[in-house]
Amino acid sequence: MLRKIIKKLFPYIFREHVRGLIFRINYPKIKRTETNFKTYPDGINLIGHARGDFGLGESCRLVAETIKTSGIPFTIKNTFQNKNASETNTSYAEYESEELKYNVNLIHINPNGIVRFTLHSDRSLFDNRYNIAFWLWELPEFPPEWVYQIRMFDEIWAPSAFVADAIRTVTDKPVHTLPYAMREPATLEKCDRDYFGIPKDKFLYLMSYDGLSNSDRKNPEAAIAAYKEAFPTELPDVGIIIKATHAGEAEMAHFHKLMEGYENVYILTDSFSKEEFNSLIKCADAHISLHRSEGFGLVMAEAMFLGTPTVATNWSANAEFMSEDACCMVPVKIIPIEKETPPYHKGNHWADPDVHTAAQFIRRLHDDTDFYNHKKEAAAKHIRERLSPGLSAAILKERFDALTKT
Repeated sequence: MLRKIIKKLFPYIFREHVRGLIFRINYPKIKRTETNFKTYPDGINLIGHARGDFGLGESCRLVAETIKTSGIPFTIKNTFQNKNASETNTSYAEYESEELKYNVNLIHINPNGIVRFTLHSDRSLFDNRYNIAFWLWELPEFPPEWVYQIRMFDEIWAPSAFVADAIRTVTDKPVHTLPYAMREPATLEKCDRDYFGIPKDKFLYLMSYDGLSNSDRKNPEAAIAAYKEAFPTELPDVGIIIKATHAGEAEMAHFHKLMEGYENVYILTDSFSKEEFNSLIKCADAHISLHRSEGFGLVMAEAMFLGTPTVATNWSANAEFMSEDACCMVPVKIIPIEKETPPYHKGNHWADPDVHTAAQFIRRLHDDTDFYNHKKEAAAKHIRERLSPGLSAAILKERFDALTKT
């Protein structure tokens, strides 16, 4: 409740300036000693939301999987997001430790959480270690209010070249791309269509929405508009699933309004485990994401891995692991952001996906069995090659050795 009141009373940019002021005042207290690789054994201390049931948590676990595959010794220090966030995933609990054993810190906390983390951490956490930040971001322009936090780190890593390029515009420090190591997403046998209360006899499209993400960026209205253009008259064997997480009453009313006149609409609002959500993706016949920008696009990658054909915006980080052959890539126009929706600032840029082309893809996936089967098979094959654990682990090992073996 207090958090909501503060957000209402104090604008975003004011809060960020306060964070920056606090950081600058306290920086002399937390400024660490220079790196000495010989003080601790070679290895990685992964610090982040390793138990989080949200995007940053899943990202942290994917990085853990990359380190594990590489054979580099590592330990995990789990940090908590806030009391309102669910943090129940213990899949890497065996690697957790409060003791930071190794000479490289990989701090998987986004810039807006760094001030709080540094002020609540003992300075010795940073001392005599090489400190790397792992950051996600979604636009070509990096927020200027976050730049001051770079000084805490020796270099920055990001899961896509799209994010890395944005960070390079504001720092001369090394910035490297470490793509995620994708393994087949875990599903549950019990989680079939009956489990989710969705019909077995319909061709179902899936659109997912999380109220914790910026709605303008996720652009759910475009996905719904494309679906309605594809099926201006509802067919009895077609439907759409809207997975709405953390959606308020106003947002739910908005979705219901958009889908007026359509009966085969299945809005799911329950909180799902990661395995349940993966199972839902697998249950769907196709997935739609007409986002304006993504720092990676994990749900799209998971859909491809599970053989669920995907209609997606052909811009930003997801375009790095998708292809015209394996997916239905929707052309875009790059447009300026017209209103201030921090941290996405007016005048920054993102994509406006072509709804008409998306609608053509959506319709063809239903009507053309050969086209559908090709996308299904090509997507699963392509993502296994493009984001293989071995490839990601090799990139990590090469950079780690360059740091520690010199």
